[in-house]
Amino acid sequence: MINRMVKTQNAVVTRTGSVISTEKPGLHFKAPIVDSVHKLNMRAQTAKLDKAEGGTRDMQNVAVGMVVRFSIREGKAAHVFSNYAQDGDMDNFVMTATAESFKAVTAVYTAPQMIQKRNEVSQRVQATLQAKVNQYGLQIENVDMTDFGFDKAYMASVNAKVREDQNLETQRKVLERITVEQQQKVAVAEAEAQATKATATAEAFKLTEIANAKAK
Repeated sequence: MINRMVKTQNAVVTRTGSVISTEKPGLHFKAPIVDSVHKLNMRAQTAKLDKAEGGTRDMQNVAVGMVVRFSIREGKAAHVFSNYAQDGDMDNFVMTATAESFKAVTAVYTAPQMIQKRNEVSQRVQATLQAKVNQYGLQIENVDMTDFGFDKAYMASVNAKVREDQNLETQRKVLERITVEQQQKVAVAEAEAQATKATATAEAFKLTEIANAKAK
């Protein structure tokens, strides 16, 4: 019996319940009745975790939604089939490993660092996750963090600090403007004084010349 598989599939062939081979895309012969063919999706799949939770190094609770793209690695179809999921559905394994990875990574950073280094945190979560799912024969393609946030009380304090910093920056700019304006006024006054002095000097010189002329 001829069995056909598309390019995004691998097949695990079993006989009396035991794996006898793994078939790649193309046409393959299957012994009728004796052999069973189990097709596994090898293209990238998506696992979504609505809420992963962790605690930062400075004892702040943080939660995040996560979207993970992953695939079964080449040559690992039989491994996945025999040990974890005969239909190739590894979502639950990935979501559990993702939650564990996020929790482990958040413990390394303080809350401000989590906010400032979001991309670095995401990359570190992906690397940690990859190390965890290697045993499953999976490849992590990408990790996206969504709805990133902390406790309401902490976020309120962060927003207050942002407003305070903005006010200080506004005051600094006002002070700089006033300083510049004062410097400009001083410069104008000095220039006017120099001009007045120059005019007075010229007038005195002129009067001296006139007096000298009359004396001759």
